Amino acid sequence: MCIFRISRTRKYFCGKRYPLPCSPQVCPFGDVLWRGLVNRDYKAETFWLMPEMRPATPEEAWNALRTGAAEYVVKEMSFRVGGNVGGAHRKSPQHG
Repeated sequence: MCIFRISRTRKYFCGKRYPLPCSPQVCPFGDVLWRGLVNRDYKAETFWLMPEMRPATPEEAWNALRTGAAEYVVKEMSFRVGGNVGGAHRKSPQHG
């Protein structure tokens, strides 16, 4: 899953470099990895405005990139701590 993709009006944009559309040509991970990331993408409810690490909605993230208020944004990602089923979950911003 790509930590930089922002969905807006049914299109995806690269959250690292405004206003480039998310595509293999602009993805820092390359064509093959880009395809894998897109195939496993999910919709985040929260983004983080970086480098301040301030939480934002998808619309706030888009506007912060557009106006230059954020250098880049990353998606909130969930991960499991430990191997227990139903174990604790933590949410953390991921850096690129």
